[in-house]
Amino acid sequence: MSLYKKGIEIESRAKKLKLVLSEKEMQKFKEKVSKEEVKEEVKEEVKKEVKNELNVGDIKKYKTNIDKILRLVETSKNVEIEEIPHILDIPTDRVESLAKILERHDLIDIYYPTVGSVELRIKKFSKKQRKVIEKAGEEKKEKKEKKNFFKNFKFKMPSRKTISLAIVVLILIGIVIGGFFLIKFMIANFDSEEIEGDEVDTVDIIEEGVFVEDSVTLEVAFSGVGSYYCDATKSGINTEYWIIDETEKLITHLDGGDMVVIIKEESIYTFMSSIGTWLEVPVTEDTSRPGVKPPVLDSVDCVTAEIDPTIFDIAEENIE
Repeated sequence: MSLYKKGIEIESRAKKLKLVLSEKEMQKFKEKVSKEEVKEEVKEEVKKEVKNELNVGDIKKYKTNIDKILRLVETSKNVEIEEIPHILDIPTDRVESLAKILERHDLIDIYYPTVGSVELRIKKFSKKQRKVIEKAGEEKKEKKEKKNFFKNFKFKMPSRKTISLAIVVLILIGIVIGGFFLIKFMIANFDSEEIEGDEVDTVDIIEEGVFVEDSVTLEVAFSGVGSYYCDATKSGINTEYWIIDETEKLITHLDGGDMVVIIKEESIYTFMSSIGTWLEVPVTEDTSRPGVKPPVLDSVDCVTAEIDPTIFDIAEENIE
């Protein structure tokens, strides 16, 4: 409604109430109304600008009013207390009471200037103080989450139907596993019957990739020329050797596990299973190795063999 129409309406109401306003009084009244409208319009514009600047939409995502106020103060650093009800749609008396709670907990400061409105300002802490506060808040949150977890956790006894179904499933799994091993056993027996009575070739297989041919002495196996496999015993401990020329890999079978050693290119590599790396040390004059001198053993069986050279490979990143 325009000011002119408002003036006519006010004048007509005044006549109805048998009040006679002078032209000067009417003009003052119109100016007053105009100033109030302008003030409201300015307040609305300021409210919109503040909302856009502080991204109030994000602040309102917080569930509680006290969180919204704290977030608003943290974002703007300081804000007049009378602006908060317009920005966050929270009653003025509620804003004041929540502000006092935040001040009591050392989260904000309430500043009372000599002239002007009361302001809410963000509490200034040192980096060390802020870390202590954040850590305490995180610990409190963790304790609360643990408490709620155990509070809400309830063991529910399964029904008879569920128990019966679980038993049937376990029985079926047992039957399947038993059948698998039975079939595997029958196939193994069938294969052994097929090869029984056949002539055994002079070449045996110790393991995959190692084909045994002729027996040789320990000295020949450690001559530094040729490819060999040796199975030895010393002091009741079994050790296996894989040799290609001057490169050697040996595995000593101990009660606590196998110890793997590779000797090549003037270095000894020992696998440290606890950390998954190879420990490298140089060879010495006393080191038993192919091409230099054989080890002293209680008993040994050596044969020529075709050995895959990749068994001596060691990744560079795994060497210390």
